[in-house]
Amino acid sequence: MIKKMKHSLPPGLKKRLQMNLFIACLVWQLLHYPLGQLHYSRTLDFVATIPLTNYIPGNYTLPKKQLVDELSPFREYPNNGSAFAHRWNTTYISQFEEKQDNIISSSLINSELHSMIQDRDNLVDCGCPKTCTAKALNRNELVINQPSSAAPFTCRERIEKHLQYGKTEREACTVAFEEKFTPCDSACDPRKCKAAVVLPSMQKVLDPVLPTYQGNGTKNILIIAAVPRSNRHSVALWSELECIAAFYDEIIISSPEWSRSLMDEIVRQARQRLTMNIEARYYVNDRYDVGLWCDALQEVLDSRGMDPIKTITMLNDSVYAFRKFSGILDALSHRPFDLDMVGVNYYNHSDSQWLESVLRGFPIRSIPIFNERICKVANKKPCSKLGPIKRKRCIVEKFEIEAASNFFPNRTAGLFPSNPPSDWPLAEKIWAEQPKFWKEVLVEKMGFPLAKVKAELTHLSGPTDSRLAECTKTMNVSFLLNFNYSSFVPR
Repeated sequence: MIKKMKHSLPPGLKKRLQMNLFIACLVWQLLHYPLGQLHYSRTLDFVATIPLTNYIPGNYTLPKKQLVDELSPFREYPNNGSAFAHRWNTTYISQFEEKQDNIISSSLINSELHSMIQDRDNLVDCGCPKTCTAKALNRNELVINQPSSAAPFTCRERIEKHLQYGKTEREACTVAFEEKFTPCDSACDPRKCKAAVVLPSMQKVLDPVLPTYQGNGTKNILIIAAVPRSNRHSVALWSELECIAAFYDEIIISSPEWSRSLMDEIVRQARQRLTMNIEARYYVNDRYDVGLWCDALQEVLDSRGMDPIKTITMLNDSVYAFRKFSGILDALSHRPFDLDMVGVNYYNHSDSQWLESVLRGFPIRSIPIFNERICKVANKKPCSKLGPIKRKRCIVEKFEIEAASNFFPNRTAGLFPSNPPSDWPLAEKIWAEQPKFWKEVLVEKMGFPLAKVKAELTHLSGPTDSRLAECTKTMNVSFLLNFNYSSFVPR
């Protein structure tokens, strides 16, 4: 009977039944044996699937939605922007956007309210780290044209009202800021906040591991590798102390022994003028910046262990800071991404995730991996016998590219592109060698906070450039500029 019925089905119906059965089986298989992770655009349209070939079962949980942005961390540039930027103006999205049904809270750290914000889960994420804080969201002061009464609602309430109509957090913040009667000020205007997390769309993975140590520490520690060969590096260091280190609980300057006389004085002035918890430690400078980071890191771990520590960020004195920047801490605190490593710059044309070493951050759970895979390799001095060009390449490969490759692709991220799109001339060159890209795109369009010391002739006019004013307000100019650097014997 069954055989007879099977042959009696019309050919068209039979084909449709077979197709429906195939689709049903495929859906069932995807639900029970996921092959990859969906990447979503702003409207949550399906974009791509990445096979998770290195997924390890266990407590490791992938984010529900991994938003991928290959270059720009915000959706579009202003119409009057650079001609170079216009070619990107329709394809990129903010990494801080998700649909209303999956609204997630931000855990941004605010330096002014560090001790006051206990429950950061209640923050609305406008994509404005360190500005759209609890204080800004709770404003309900007098509004325009209503001098006799305060606004009947807070900025937070107004934003949440728009969220009820299916807007993303960024859209809701923008609308609330533009309304005529609103207590939301420019602190929550997302158009002023353009740095965001960028996750890799592909990565050549060496041998990634999942961190097992979690910890519940509270201290955010910044280690700065500083080798003051000139007043440019000293000014760069001070600008970093004013505009980057201010967001950390503890700052350690790791320097070669020969710089002690200068560094001791810089630390003394920083304690006095910036009232920060800072100290200098001195080592033999024989393994480049990574050696200074690793030596200081090892001493920190030996003296107190990992338990009190929440994050460790590593910075060097090769860049000037010219605006306040807390993006590394913000990204590490952003729960949906659950990142193991964050870099301020990511190289855009590579089959591996290359996060530049100038500024990188790690949750404490990642430090044992960094110590094992990077610091122990540095101790062997693998690049020391090479010539200058090959040595530089060796350092990049061993201590930058391989650093990110020790973690899973979707748990590393960069905040700003290191280089322009592939159709630019010399697109393989990084931002330090691309003054037009640095100025017109990174700085003017994306709010990039750094300038390269060695590229100061194309980035800045020197250590006294007016653009450094925001980050050198308390600097002892005459001391740092006129110090006798020739008395040092670098070794």
